[in-house]
Amino acid sequence: MIMATATEKLAKYAREMTFDKIPAKTVKIAKMQLMNMIATIFAGAKTKPGKIIFDAFKDAGGHPSATIIGSGVKVALDKAVLINGTYAQALDYEDYGMPMHNGCTVVPVSLGYCEVLKLSGKDLLLGMILGNEINSRIGMSLFPSVTTGQTMDPLVHPISTAVIGARLQGFEMEQIVNAIGIAAYLPQYPILKGFFGPHSKVLTSSLPALNGIIACQLAAKGFTGSHQIFTAPDGFCNLMADLPSPDRITIGLDHDLWMTDTLSFKLYPGCAYLDAPLDCVFQILEKNPTLDPDKIEKVSVKLPGLGTISMNLSDRPESTIEGLQKPDSSYVILNFNVPYNIAAALIDKELTPRQFTDDRILDPKIHELAKKVHVETDIAMTVQIFQSFLPEGKTLTSIDPKNLTSILVEALKGDFKWEFGSKVIIKTTDGTKFRASTKIARASAGNHDIKFIEDKFKREAADFGFDEQKISECLKILNEIEAHDSLDPLISIIG
Repeated sequence: MIMATATEKLAKYAREMTFDKIPAKTVKIAKMQLMNMIATIFAGAKTKPGKIIFDAFKDAGGHPSATIIGSGVKVALDKAVLINGTYAQALDYEDYGMPMHNGCTVVPVSLGYCEVLKLSGKDLLLGMILGNEINSRIGMSLFPSVTTGQTMDPLVHPISTAVIGARLQGFEMEQIVNAIGIAAYLPQYPILKGFFGPHSKVLTSSLPALNGIIACQLAAKGFTGSHQIFTAPDGFCNLMADLPSPDRITIGLDHDLWMTDTLSFKLYPGCAYLDAPLDCVFQILEKNPTLDPDKIEKVSVKLPGLGTISMNLSDRPESTIEGLQKPDSSYVILNFNVPYNIAAALIDKELTPRQFTDDRILDPKIHELAKKVHVETDIAMTVQIFQSFLPEGKTLTSIDPKNLTSILVEALKGDFKWEFGSKVIIKTTDGTKFRASTKIARASAGNHDIKFIEDKFKREAADFGFDEQKISECLKILNEIEAHDSLDPLISIIG
């Protein structure tokens, strides 16, 4: 008997997944993801790159069957995914799970297919959750490596896009296998020079997702892709990973493990390591609302090493006023820059998309205060974030290459927490010190609360022009989306 390949097992998992197999907890988190991503898309649509991509493709050819969110305009499915997916990542304001970002692709793709195919709210959640699960398992096969976080997304998102499309269209097994094989054939890897600064960064997931849609279209007609694309010596995992672990692709395919449960949601624009220090800043401001930014002498920020390493990549000349005025630079560089975000939050008493408009990013006052923000690595926090990936009773010394996968699986089946903490100390010119710390950011895995997401949605929808009644109607639909046989009520509001 010939053993099924990883690709075939993944295809079987996708074809057999039904909504009733998904735990209530996972459905609840997916509904938070949907609400969070629609709020994020509203914000992204107002950015400069968001407006450019809308202008570039709003009149594109093809059958106009999928809605560009917030515009009332319908375009072909692939263009809707490209535009809505770009909005979703325009401010780095989406979600992330173990070990990568998900919502910026799985939500626009699932929305697009469900609208075109006239499917239900349950189908929408099924597509999203399936996309999360595929993304995370393939991502785990590459983890840990240089390709981690957003730089991993374009390698994997074409595959999850293809799987979502294949499942929602009811493909047969062989068609799903081929769709996966085609989507994984030409992985895309972002060039960091185009990632840290220019508008090109916001295409990180949306542009690769188009390959997944193309893979679906081809597989539907009998086009073939490799059945051994992941596990062959010259296959995807060996070529894309520093420490390839293709066996992780098939972990928990018995519906015993739900990677969607590891999702964390961003309440501020920017990379994940900004969440905890900004939570600390707002803790301080809540207790000291009259804190005068002009009297701040120094701000000390402690982060895990994962945060400071990433921040150092963005701590470049492009993040200064002079750098931001270069023709190929933009606010995008600031979505990774801790000093700018801390300074803007202290001056404006908020950190929202409004702090990334052209006038705000060139404000000399923010940049002068940013010079007083000092970021350093906290060793204990660095250890703790890795410790949070382990099950109770295990320590980092418990790990060796032979048992890493089993330990990760055990941890992921438990109450997973993203313990990406921070400490912030603000010292004023009179010597007063204000302190705050947190072990886990708000809306992160282990600290989920629907109120966090609802507050974000209300703010972004209001800034997008929704009145209170429209916001209330939309929230009601989103909170009950699985009860809707059609997405028309949702699309009529957000479209």
